[in-house]
Amino acid sequence: MRARTAAIAVAFAVASGSALWALTRPAPAFPHAKHASLFPLCIGCHEGIPSGDRTAFYPDSGVCVRCHDGAARKAVAWSRPAREPSNLRFSHPDHDARAAAKGDTLTCASCHAQPGPAAKMAVGRATPDACVACHMPRTRQHLALESTCTTCHVPIARAAGVPVDTIAAFPKPETHAAADFVLRHRTTPGEALARCAICHARESCARCHLNADKVPAIAALASDRRLGQLALGRAGEYPLPPSHADREWPLRHGAAARKRIEACANCHAQAGCRSCHIGEGAARAIAALPVARPGGPSGVVLGGGAAHADGARRDGAARMAAAGVATSQARRVARVHPAGFAVRHGTAAATDQPACSGCHQTDFCVKCHDGPTKPGFHPTNYVSRHATDSYAARSECSSCHNTQAFCQTCHKGAGLAAQGRAGTGGSFHNGQPLWLLQHGQAARQGLEQCASCHAQSTCLRCHSQAGWGVDPHGPGFSAERMGDRNQVTCKRCHVGGPPGPASSAPPR
Repeated sequence: MRARTAAIAVAFAVASGSALWALTRPAPAFPHAKHASLFPLCIGCHEGIPSGDRTAFYPDSGVCVRCHDGAARKAVAWSRPAREPSNLRFSHPDHDARAAAKGDTLTCASCHAQPGPAAKMAVGRATPDACVACHMPRTRQHLALESTCTTCHVPIARAAGVPVDTIAAFPKPETHAAADFVLRHRTTPGEALARCAICHARESCARCHLNADKVPAIAALASDRRLGQLALGRAGEYPLPPSHADREWPLRHGAAARKRIEACANCHAQAGCRSCHIGEGAARAIAALPVARPGGPSGVVLGGGAAHADGARRDGAARMAAAGVATSQARRVARVHPAGFAVRHGTAAATDQPACSGCHQTDFCVKCHDGPTKPGFHPTNYVSRHATDSYAARSECSSCHNTQAFCQTCHKGAGLAAQGRAGTGGSFHNGQPLWLLQHGQAARQGLEQCASCHAQSTCLRCHSQAGWGVDPHGPGFSAERMGDRNQVTCKRCHVGGPPGPASSAPPR
């Protein structure tokens, strides 16, 4: 026998009709077994149970005094158990009526007798598993996934009197114990959402979801300030999704964000993305994310803490490092490029500039692509061996250097620049004898190389009728054929277009 909580009184302490309450506070112990001979029927003390009359659920304490008068028997102090609200959906009269309609005969012992061989009046609470055994016989236990919560409970938002502490002590279903539950708990309005509403309100979801007001399943939940009190001060839980654990995720997450930005909005706020995306390339996608609300969830921020389902705290930088991405703690900027990318990024920048602007602003490029202000860009002693590179890839040099000013300044100081008439008194082209007589082929094959040092006026000193009248064209040159092929080339020198076929005079 378990003499606890006024036995049948506790067992029957549920609401009648539409009322929603049950006893959860221990009541003064009543020794039912000792009084078995005095009260052979439960209805003797709990006459209001069959009718649902709350005032008669328990006997008045004056009944005890009839025997325990302090003279014949020791005086006792007993009072009716206090009631605490619950979200239990139960009425004894309705329950008995439904059972009778099915041809079942229920007694008090059907639900309240202690399990196993017990003495008469061994009374206890009606346990949830006892309810499940009759109403859902295929269910393994009270909190199993297959249990239908709405059979016995109403949404917590409808049980307004339940205190916050009681809600916080609600037992968790077995599904919630799974390590990946936070990742896969998403549901849609319907029976699954009705199960969630038994213990949760809109504020429960808003603790983590920055976009709670945009998610239909969350909007379908009722609001309850008590759940807001429970969430207050508790950080959101943001476990690392499997896709994010991929080492390449930082490099290719943009496609996923553009395809379904609302999924990102569950965990990420605009400020979180802008800790890396400091440019304008991803501005449209980031603008679709929510803004963290004061007192609400802040979401995942690189370099900050992120709570996981197991309760552990992992630093955002540590998560990135685990995925093979280095971070700067000072600026919280992800370094997503491979080693050596700085010296070979030109092609990527030229072909996919919008991607670069997602992280970089123009002044970032200027810090390197600004010629004299960043002489340390090249390896040590590069100046002594830069000739080959500058001849082979002059266009790359010009991305940082103004060849007319930067190159000539150094070449003049080293005695390598031309003096007076270009090509006649200088020593820049002294590596090849008689360069002046042979430079035509080099000029035709790579005129942009010549233009890095020479202006058009330099050429016209020789190749014009105002100068020496030297014909710049090679032997057998056909001005008409070249003009038919591409007059743009001709107009570099001939302002009015190429001369006629009979003429092969030098340009004016």
